[in-house]
Amino acid sequence: MPMTFDRDDLKHLVRDFHGQVRVSRLRSKYGLSNRGLFQALVEARRRAIIGKSTFARLRFRKISSPFPQDAETRFKVMLSCLNTELKQACLLELEDYPRTYVEIGKRLAEDTTITLPSLQTFSTYFPDSFVPGGLATEERLGRGFGLRRRCFGISTAGRKYGQPLAAFSLRFAVDNGVSLYELLGQSRMPRDSASPYNRIRIVELVSQGYGRMIDLMDALQLQIEDVRQHLDKLQKLRILKYESLDLGRGETKAYAWTRGRLPKEAKTVRELKSLTQRVAAWLYLHRKGGRKEIAAALGHKHPANISQVLVGLVEQGLASTPFASTDKSRINLLKGSRTVIDYAQRVRNALKGGPELTHMRAMFEEFDRDKKVRCKYLDAGLALYTEVSPFLDARTGSEREAELLDFVREYASAHAAGPRPVDVVRGLGWSHGVVTLYLRALIAKGALLKQRKGPAVAYRIC
Repeated sequence: MPMTFDRDDLKHLVRDFHGQVRVSRLRSKYGLSNRGLFQALVEARRRAIIGKSTFARLRFRKISSPFPQDAETRFKVMLSCLNTELKQACLLELEDYPRTYVEIGKRLAEDTTITLPSLQTFSTYFPDSFVPGGLATEERLGRGFGLRRRCFGISTAGRKYGQPLAAFSLRFAVDNGVSLYELLGQSRMPRDSASPYNRIRIVELVSQGYGRMIDLMDALQLQIEDVRQHLDKLQKLRILKYESLDLGRGETKAYAWTRGRLPKEAKTVRELKSLTQRVAAWLYLHRKGGRKEIAAALGHKHPANISQVLVGLVEQGLASTPFASTDKSRINLLKGSRTVIDYAQRVRNALKGGPELTHMRAMFEEFDRDKKVRCKYLDAGLALYTEVSPFLDARTGSEREAELLDFVREYASAHAAGPRPVDVVRGLGWSHGVVTLYLRALIAKGALLKQRKGPAVAYRIC
């Protein structure tokens, strides 16, 4: 039987398979290897020639998760599954019949002229985001054929909500000329990474009158550095404007040296002996400055450490600031915030089964019906994503390794212990996958050592 799988031949094969004919007999009769027979049966499933119950004989295991019933949890999960145009494209490519992520990636490549990143880049989307989020199902196939294949198909909730919202999100990004990755930030799994949700909630909360950083920290239960990272990104996108202890952008000097005091009086802050002396000397010389300005001047990659030293100098009376604490920050929305709020409102409405879901379903049906329209938006959306994607970073592996080693060394100096993977993610802004990849590489080279830090794993320089 040719690998193009003639329909009549597939019917004969399915009839034999349904009749419990042994695999060895099928190989002999149809002149196919185990792999070829398996592919033929998968193709028969795609063409609805083989029934689900018969096809289930190929299955080792089926994995699925319920779609959240709580409106806010549902909103959080969906944002983590839609925060990049590549994720949206993958959702749009899912079908009822199961396929491997490689097959899905190849199908996507046929629908776009944009050069896609390696298939490994988005291989985790399915088992780590779509399946736990209830938008896709995973089937482990190959039973009886000496094969094991992880295959993924659309779930009922994925068909009802996931694909319409993916079509809407793709069009929204293209129509507004901004990747949702920029607006929402990165995430790994829908239930353990709330970055996209927190980014949206910050804008929503500020629109409701939460104008101080401490308000956002309390409402979202986040640390100051997490809130600050979101605010930095949103300010760069001109969605909001904020002022706080870390301004130091040239127009405001957040810290001033105290007249009559000398740098040699500075006591070491948070075991950052060298950095304390350098910051004190710089502030004494320049009189005023902010954490990022000082970090840039000293060539220090981690402004958070500069912040710790500056706060310590204030406590010692060697410096002063017009902001007494984080409750003295000021946050205001700009015109660009309307884009974020509009997106959030429409997604929330759709997830409640409102009229927006009908409009979004119409968008998906147009994509499904008109390949030219689908390809047009895929090209434009993926082009937006490739401009900002960390997976297409031009840095070499050796440059990333050097940066990671510097971070581990400085973190250990500041905290008297090595960083956990999550600390590296927060400090360098890399994805969990990239961090894991380079941590393993440096361990294999003997540059890093893994050790226990309570229930978690931490890393230190060998």
